Amino acid sequence: MAKKKSLSVSVKPYAEAERPVKAVSEAAAVGLSNTLPTAQSLYTYNCCLDYVKFRFNGEFDAHSDFFRNLLAVLKVKPSMYVEEHGNNGYEKKLVFDENVIFQIGGRTTRNGDGEETWLMEMSGSSCRDFDTRGCSWIDLLSLCLKHRGICTRVDVAIDDFTGNISVDEIKYRVFHKLYTMPMRSWKKTGTSDILGEGVEIEDKDDVRSIESLNNGFTADFGTKYSKQLSIYNKKAERLSKEYAVFVKSWLRYEGRFFKESAVSAVNIILASLQDNTFVKTVAGLIRGLVEFKEKNNLDHRHRYMAPVWKKWDNMLHSAEKITFVNQAKIETSLARKHEWLLEYAGKTLVKAYLANPGAFDKLMAFIFNHAVEKLDNSDISSINKLRRQDKRKDVTLESSQQFIKDNFEKESDDPYISAVFYRYI
Repeated sequence: MAKKKSLSVSVKPYAEAERPVKAVSEAAAVGLSNTLPTAQSLYTYNCCLDYVKFRFNGEFDAHSDFFRNLLAVLKVKPSMYVEEHGNNGYEKKLVFDENVIFQIGGRTTRNGDGEETWLMEMSGSSCRDFDTRGCSWIDLLSLCLKHRGICTRVDVAIDDFTGNISVDEIKYRVFHKLYTMPMRSWKKTGTSDILGEGVEIEDKDDVRSIESLNNGFTADFGTKYSKQLSIYNKKAERLSKEYAVFVKSWLRYEGRFFKESAVSAVNIILASLQDNTFVKTVAGLIRGLVEFKEKNNLDHRHRYMAPVWKKWDNMLHSAEKITFVNQAKIETSLARKHEWLLEYAGKTLVKAYLANPGAFDKLMAFIFNHAVEKLDNSDISSINKLRRQDKRKDVTLESSQQFIKDNFEKESDDPYISAVFYRYI
């Protein structure tokens, strides 16, 4: 069996893939690439955070310890900023280091409780500069969440420089509907020459926006109200802006999470950074938005049964799909679990306790030790939401598993435990 390659978190390929040098054509840009060492084959994948936006409740205080700590984590100088008119209802915009934005003030920006709110926003260029300054995403996200920040948007991206997947292959699968996705609303845009390929758009469970600009290609799946995946020819986009591009192929897969989806995603991302599984997690989040399929004759109701496109699976290095649902669905699910616990599991536990009250703690320790191994980052996200309500520190998957093992000794050979499982469970 061939050994799978591993993705690496690095901003170097992205930084060296382009230069802010004017180039009027691709030929001119390719000519400039000769100034770099002939190491383009080393550019494979770049995985990064590409947009972060938090909303904070309460009056903005530039002299508070939190804001000073925030600027320190961002590594920007407190006195170096430009004040501009705000937008989206905010009165003022404070711009640090050219692209770290804070929006403050405004009557129409108050929350449901009448409190003032303020925003921190970091675009793609801001995120790249953040990496260049040697800042820590763990420190930034942890600090924002600790101070009850609400993430309203977070983007993750994979830049594929290998050329193993071409734009034409993506276009073919989009137009012939060789994909599945969890999103349900639908729209399409684009020029007639791109869409006029004899393929009727009829699946009402697809969200798709297709555009062809500057000899490039963009396919958007999803909606800005929740989750979205954008696949586009990054090389063509940069060339259209007259940047010199030093790679032969550059496809970008950009997962965007908004509102409640952003709250869930940012907790999963933070946990993955803490557990050193960020790249795997980004691949899983992107796979959770769209799954491309091999050619098949299945109708749209059975398309999910088709084999996964091998090139897609290879690009994501076989990462497991990561999905999550909105808060309303979570609350419905928790309500059902609550009913199940009271009506069924509760009765079983009472019977086990009455059978031998003195040994009941051993049974719970045994159950906890087995159950904790099934936790994943999505579970940790839910746990941390509840912990923050009591102003408790966030936990990681690894620390949670270790805590249970340290505090609940496992005794699998106890005859009482065996009797309970055979008689009652």
